[in-house]
Amino acid sequence: IDLCRRLTAAGWQLMATPDRWAQHDCGASAANNADRERAWWGGTMQYAARWWSPASVAAGVAAATVAWARVVVRNPAMAGPAWRDMVTGPLVLSRRPR
Repeated sequence: IDLCRRLTAAGWQLMATPDRWAQHDCGASAANNADRERAWWGGTMQYAARWWSPASVAAGVAAATVAWARVVVRNPAMAGPAWRDMVTGPLVLSRRPR
């Protein structure tokens, strides 16, 4: 998403093709679904904190909090690390100058 934003800002035109040119056989970036969700939300919230408006970030935090609750219901021991990975950690970027 960030690469697409940068390319369009530089004047490039993005195009999609109907042909599939890559396929993921399995999710090797995480050991399980909960870790995969933690990583996805962490990355998404980092992007949001950096580029979205404050109101949009607030909506993202609400959505990330709901996702965090789903992760914790499945694995209560992940509550603290998941909260840091999915909600509070990524928001540190919102304090950086753009």
